[in-house]
Amino acid sequence: MLTYKLHALGDYIASILWFGTSDSYSTQPVCIFVRAHFSTDARQGELEHRRAKRFYARTSKNRATKQITVLERRERGLTDMFGATPHQRAALAMSKRKATPVCQRKRKLLKPEKLPYTDPEQHHHISVSKNNSILLGSWLSEHRGDPAASNFLTKLLDHLLGRILDPVHAEQSHEFSPIERSKVVIRNDRIYEHKVFRVNYTTYDVRRAQDSLNSRYHSDIMTLAPEDDDTAHPFRYAQIIGIYHADVLHNIPGASTTPQRMEFLWVRRYRLERVWHGHDCFQKKRLYRVEFLPADDPDAFGFIHPDEVIRAAHLIPSFSGGKVTELLPADSIGRLARQGLKDDEDWCFYSVNW
Repeated sequence: MLTYKLHALGDYIASILWFGTSDSYSTQPVCIFVRAHFSTDARQGELEHRRAKRFYARTSKNRATKQITVLERRERGLTDMFGATPHQRAALAMSKRKATPVCQRKRKLLKPEKLPYTDPEQHHHISVSKNNSILLGSWLSEHRGDPAASNFLTKLLDHLLGRILDPVHAEQSHEFSPIERSKVVIRNDRIYEHKVFRVNYTTYDVRRAQDSLNSRYHSDIMTLAPEDDDTAHPFRYAQIIGIYHADVLHNIPGASTTPQRMEFLWVRRYRLERVWHGHDCFQKKRLYRVEFLPADDPDAFGFIHPDEVIRAAHLIPSFSGGKVTELLPADSIGRLARQGLKDDEDWCFYSVNW
């Protein structure tokens, strides 16, 4: 059994069905049949090494691996582009658009921004870039009628003013009068969106670690629950919808005339499953479960100071609980696309996997 062809006997039939009998092709050149009918990734022949050597001749010979990779991807892109007919290209573009959830198509593509090394002593890090600005007036008009954006500006001004007046207890919710809110000036009526939010934390073995969060794939966070919380659970959970900063002025006598940069997270909140209020799931050998708040709940969407975030949360969909479609419209900007869910679906419950 030291000969490879004896080990491969079980694959002979499948190979003949795919490529034909072994006397009808050669293993030396790159197989044109595979290239024409299957992914070009399958082009592996005995002479494939010559292709890498041709790429190498076109590099600067200094750290050539990355340059060869770029050349290969460029060739692959051109092959895919010109290898298909116009009808096939149009069908492919349409299939990709249909595969993209409605909620994802409503979110604009953010421009790239530099986010250099993060000092582990810092609590968090958000880019200082202003590449992705949002004009509040236009944005609010565009999302009028979306439950996620309901009272967006009012909640934002309450959040910012609460932090300005009482930075120590910034995590507490505040409600102010319209006159008090009018004293908060967001410079140029613009907020600036970011792709990534990094948070540093101390692990259980007393080491520093970092979570990199964004509003597309890795978006669940945990914060401390308020002292007056009646659930007896030490934490609260939320899903990041957007990462922002704004230049803010407090327009009152004696206040500084220099705008201060204020960072904030726009979140969709979870709540603890009601059956576990006041109970310890660990005594029952169960994981805590959370669920999204309904869109008509005034606390369903809100803002969080990045300093409140402890770390990322690992929330596992509770598949046995099923799905629900009543929480949020399919085209809401507050809905994030998730694998296994249709445009208008959410999982009923998520298990908190510490």
